[in-house]
Amino acid sequence: MKKIYFLSISLLTCAFTRAQLTQSNHAPSVGDTYTVLDCNPSGVAPGASGAGATWNFATVTTNTAAYVYTASAVSSSMSTVYPNANVLVASSSSDNSYMKTSATGLYYYGGNIYVNPVSATLVYTAPAVSALYPMSLNTTSSSITGGSITATTPPANGTFSGTSSAIADGTGTLILPGTVTFSNVTRVVTSQNLTFTSSLVNGTVTQTNYEYFDPMLKGPIFAIRIASVATSFGAPTTQTIVLRTNYTPTSSTVSLPNLGEELSHVSVFPNPCSKMVNVNVDASGATLTLYDITGSRAGTFKLNNGSNKLDVSVYSAGCYIYTITGNNGKRVKTGKLTVIE
Repeated sequence: MKKIYFLSISLLTCAFTRAQLTQSNHAPSVGDTYTVLDCNPSGVAPGASGAGATWNFATVTTNTAAYVYTASAVSSSMSTVYPNANVLVASSSSDNSYMKTSATGLYYYGGNIYVNPVSATLVYTAPAVSALYPMSLNTTSSSITGGSITATTPPANGTFSGTSSAIADGTGTLILPGTVTFSNVTRVVTSQNLTFTSSLVNGTVTQTNYEYFDPMLKGPIFAIRIASVATSFGAPTTQTIVLRTNYTPTSSTVSLPNLGEELSHVSVFPNPCSKMVNVNVDASGATLTLYDITGSRAGTFKLNNGSNKLDVSVYSAGCYIYTITGNNGKRVKTGKLTVIE
């Protein structure tokens, strides 16, 4: 794996504070897609909380299983089941999450759950909180949840109730295999404690997700998901799933060679600029995204192969961060763009 060149926000010459997580750089939006690889969970621990943490997962073993998650609009048929959700995030028909995203928060309205021996679909009438925006270190929120459960294993219908919480409990540096290092990471911990009752089986489900976010990338770049279930059928069981972002180009993501490596043949000029900026890239399907100094997404531009002229006259004068990503959402170049009057 080639080294990924990461431009630390602290090294930029214009003032750019450690970005908060907001709807624009954290919540799924229709059209978002990202790929993750399954990892061996043996010996993997979430690590420290607090400011200035270092989460070193360089020795994690990556398996071959890959999952492509896509955010899409909720279909008309499912909007009657999840009337409050406005986005579906799914890797397959059996792995989906119905969410509501807004400028103030992200909420989970249900989807599939599998914790051996329970396989079920949950529909929340009172959602679980996933984030409260803007989210920075120690931002926390909680909610009372409840709804219906339809289990396929064992087959049963019933109801559930419980609590959920979300907290940004740490900021710092994340190290992944291949010496892939991110220095501007926020860890979000979400937890649920549910009690379910059905005609056939009763029990409890506890879920804790540790997800590590780079404010310049959508979707967690690393995740540790721990779930346990106790039922009237037998002894409690616990499963741990570890996932990491996929940095390996595949046949479906070849629009930019050596994805993940900053490319010298990507150019952005003039800089500073007032009305138009030229972006040259020798691949199609790339995207340039602008972020303001709060970390909020200011604009997104689709790039064609060759020379592109982008109109920035609508933006206020100031310093912006731009990222150029391939068609799989992986960043290939990051830089500063100054807009002047």
